[in-house]
Amino acid sequence: MKLFSLTAAAVLTVIFLSGCTTVSSLPVPGEEAVRESNICREYYSIASSYEELKNYSKAVTYYKLSMSDPELHNAAYYKLGRCYVMSKDYSSALVIYEALLKKDPENITLKSCTAYVHAMNSDFPEAERLYKSLYEENPQSEDIAVNYINVLLIQEKYEQALPVFESFKEIFPDNDNVKTFQTKFDSVLTIAEPLSDQDVLPAEISEGQPAEKSEKE
Repeated sequence: MKLFSLTAAAVLTVIFLSGCTTVSSLPVPGEEAVRESNICREYYSIASSYEELKNYSKAVTYYKLSMSDPELHNAAYYKLGRCYVMSKDYSSALVIYEALLKKDPENITLKSCTAYVHAMNSDFPEAERLYKSLYEENPQSEDIAVNYINVLLIQEKYEQALPVFESFKEIFPDNDNVKTFQTKFDSVLTIAEPLSDQDVLPAEISEGQPAEKSEKE
């Protein structure tokens, strides 16, 4: 009986060890997901390096590869849009920014990017609409004010742009754009000013000199 017990124990030990060996060959739960995530993070890192080197076509490739990780998807998608902007592929960038903006409509950065891309795509009315909204919500933003003024000036909406510029000049007097904008407004306002009575008089009279009589007189 004792011999049987020892033999049974030995058999069970062999079975148990064999079972452990078999189980160890199976994938660990979640291991594949971790491995996939690590690969995606490597892709994201490579993409960032290419972006820093201004090799945007390579960066685009690796940002796309990294997007399969749900945790990296939005960040990689945003960076993908930025690479499209830097490579002047504004149509592709617009698709991305508008998609992200639908998910996060109050995001100032996404709004600014979308407005900028519309402007670069020559869709100035839409760019104006977005910049106006951004400016009203963020009147202290230097970049938003500059871009809003530029979009208005491009459309020759000087009356709308002037009060924005006056406020901008007061808040940011040292901004490099102040002089450029001021020159533009000065030239436009000079042309737009109606002529006074003094301006339409003959030169001789306006200078205080009597007009010469004709020989017939």
